[in-house]
Amino acid sequence: MKMSLPSFSGALFTEAACTITMASEACVSSLFSTAAKTTAKTKSTVKTTAATKPTLRHPLRSSKRNTNTPANATASSTSDLAAHVLLSSDERQAFKMEWLEHFRYYAVELLRTRPKLVLCGDYNICHEAIDIHDPVRNATNSGFLPEEREWMTRFLNEGFIDTFRLLHPDNREYTWWSYRFNSRAKNKGWRIDYCMASEAVRPMLKEARILNDAVHSDHCPMMLELTD
Repeated sequence: MKMSLPSFSGALFTEAACTITMASEACVSSLFSTAAKTTAKTKSTVKTTAATKPTLRHPLRSSKRNTNTPANATASSTSDLAAHVLLSSDERQAFKMEWLEHFRYYAVELLRTRPKLVLCGDYNICHEAIDIHDPVRNATNSGFLPEEREWMTRFLNEGFIDTFRLLHPDNREYTWWSYRFNSRAKNKGWRIDYCMASEAVRPMLKEARILNDAVHSDHCPMMLELTD
C-alpha cells in the first residue's frame, strides 16, 4: 500500500490495515464527541497517560478584547466574532497550547480503538534544532518555543513515531517556507508537517519523504509508504 499524503490538509478514512486521520480546529469538538462515544463501547487496548479530557477555551468566545462590535452581532458564528475580535499573540499562543492538549487527548483515546494509526498534518511545531533553519534566532518564535517542543516530546512518548525522522535521522529537510525574504529559494525553512504513526505501524513503515520539489503553496507535501 503506497500513499502520497499532503501533510498540510486533513482527511479521515479507514482501510483494513490502517486508519489515517488529522484533526482541524474547526472539527475538534465533533471528533472528541465521536471518540468518547466509541471509547465508551470498547475496552482499552493501549495504556495511556491522557486520563482526563482537558478543557478547551474558545479564544474568540472567551476574549474580553471585543472592540467595535456592531449592535446586531451575534455569538453564534465564529466568523462573525473573528471579524470583530483582535487577539494578541499571547492569547493565540495560549489557545494553541490548549488545543494541542486537546489533540493529544483525542489521539491517545483514538489509539484505544485504532491501534494502527497514522496522523498526518501541519502540527506547526519544529521538534528539534535540525528541523529549523536557524534554531538560535527562532528560539523565541511560535513554532519553536520550548513548551511546544516539550509538547511534541510528550506526544511522541504517548506511542507515536515521527516517521520521517525515524527513517532519515540526519536529513535537514523542511516542509514550510515563509513567503517573505525569498525564503524558499534560500531553503530557510521549517519542518512543521508530519506523518506520525503509532508503534503498531512501525513494522509497516517503508519510506517517508518530503516532496520539496512540489511548489504549490508555502508548504510542500509529504509521502508515507507502508507495506501491507
